Amino acid sequence: MPTHLIPPTIQLQSPAEFTLNTVALNPAAALRAVEAMAARFREPPLTVTEILDALAQRYHFIEAVAVTGEALA
Repeated sequence: MPTHLIPPTIQLQSPAEFTLNTVALNPAAALRAVEAMAARFREPPLTVTEILDALAQRYHFIEAVAVTGEALA
């Protein structure tokens, strides 16, 4: 979509930016969501750390993963 057609009240963000902004609002809730995902993975089982690593490597959500990982401590 041409940027001149986007209303000024809408902010364009990359997927990584959007994810970071969402996770930053409540890192503990983001961690709970990843924990719930890990609990559903059975074949093969995945840990929270493995899911966070995949999010960082595959989708380049490096900053969001860092913020979520801080909630692990």
